[in-house]
Amino acid sequence: MVDMTELDVWTVTAPARADQLPALRRRVGRWLRDHQVPRGQRESIVWIADEALGNAVAHSGGGGEPGEVTLSLLLDTETVVLTVQDQGDTAAPTRWRPGLGLALRMIRALADRVELVSEVGRTTFTACCARGPAWR
Repeated sequence: MVDMTELDVWTVTAPARADQLPALRRRVGRWLRDHQVPRGQRESIVWIADEALGNAVAHSGGGGEPGEVTLSLLLDTETVVLTVQDQGDTAAPTRWRPGLGLALRMIRALADRVELVSEVGRTTFTACCARGPAWR
């Protein structure tokens, strides 16, 4: 459960283009560092963000102009939640199955909960990572 008394949220929207990824990755890392997320966990979350953003760039926009990608980080006393939403129509399953790809399996190993929801014109990826004892 999210403790609303100690909640911090950061959201950014950018064009869904590959040239935007390095700056978004750096901003995610800085935000996590500024919130005293330990280095190892910070690196894992930045890696998850990079994979999710790369997938969003690949599937957003439907072949015309690139759409937008929105990245959000939510931090409370127990959890950091990463959400990436794009304007693509990725035919993504809502449940993970074996063989979906190495990156998705690695994300599942790093995060405590992973969800991928695809609707017409929008795909939302969410990863939740529990805060470790040294971070609280």
